[in-house]
Amino acid sequence: MSVREGGEAECGKRVGPVWKADGEVCVCIEAAGHVERKDGQFGADHVCSCGAWFVDEVARD
Repeated sequence: MSVREGGEAECGKRVGPVWKADGEVCVCIEAAGHVERKDGQFGADHVCSCGAWFVDEVARD
């Protein structure tokens, strides 16, 4: 698990390899334990540093 600015841990959930991104693996940069989800469903929206997002259903530890 990596650490964000300010010393808090990053989520670190990942998805991939993503074929549309030339096999890149996206890793969530949100704070560890985040639970916000923009569509109101259970789980979290994860955000990669590249700007892509993914949901818990496709995330891996």
